[in-house]
Amino acid sequence: GGYGVRGVSAIYIPHLHLVFMSVWLNHSDNKVEMLETIDESLRAALGWQGSQHTESTKEVARVVIAMDSNDHDGDGLNEKTVRLLNQNLRHVGVAHMSGRPWPNGVLQTCAEDCDFSLVGDYIFDSAATPESQTR
Repeated sequence: GGYGVRGVSAIYIPHLHLVFMSVWLNHSDNKVEMLETIDESLRAALGWQGSQHTESTKEVARVVIAMDSNDHDGDGLNEKTVRLLNQNLRHVGVAHMSGRPWPNGVLQTCAEDCDFSLVGDYIFDSAATPESQTR
C-alpha cells in the first residue's frame, strides 16, 4: 500500500475467486487514492503481471473490503467507487450522519468513544450495484 494506508490484511478464497480485505486508513483526505495504492501489491501477491491474470495466476471475480477509513464525515468515500484488481467496488448502502435517513434508523458506525455519532466504517464490494447505494 501507499501513503495513508495504516494496515491491510488480504486473503484469497480460491473456490470463490474472492479477495477479502480488512483495511485501516489514516485521517488524511483522498481516501479513494489511498485505497487504490493497494492495487499494485495485490496484483503482485496474486502473481499477476500487468493488469490481467493469466492461466498460471489467480482469477479474481469479486473483491470485498471491510474497513476503518477514518472518514468521519462521510465525504471521502461515501457514495464513491474504488477500483482494485479490475473491479469497481462500491459501498454497500449509504452511511449518513445523525438525523439523516437509513432504512432501519441511522447508520452510525464510528466509534464507541464518541457514542457512534460518526460514519467512516464501511464495507465495499465489487458485487454491489449503484442501486445498493441508494438512500
